[in-house]
Amino acid sequence: MFDEIFERMNELVALTRGRRYDGHHDAVMGLIHDAEKALTTSDGKLGPWERAELDRAALAVRVNFLTLALNGIGKAIEISQLPPDGYEFGFNYTKTPTN
Repeated sequence: MFDEIFERMNELVALTRGRRYDGHHDAVMGLIHDAEKALTTSDGKLGPWERAELDRAALAVRVNFLTLALNGIGKAIEISQLPPDGYEFGFNYTKTPTN
């Protein structure tokens, strides 16, 4: 299901290597949108962790960090593949404040 998204991600990684970002912002935003559609369940829900990663990816595009955005898309997809226990632990662990 995610093969096409990963293929497009890899193409964009190659195109943006060395911070050659000009002209690629719309393609990365389109990939974020397509990843969101692919990650949304049949009942219209997107997991909170995936939502956070895709939101951060969109923000990264807006501030001209396309490589970071592409990493966020991949992370959202990988997170979606975690078993429920691993998802809950990881999501809650990332919310734990450190002192």
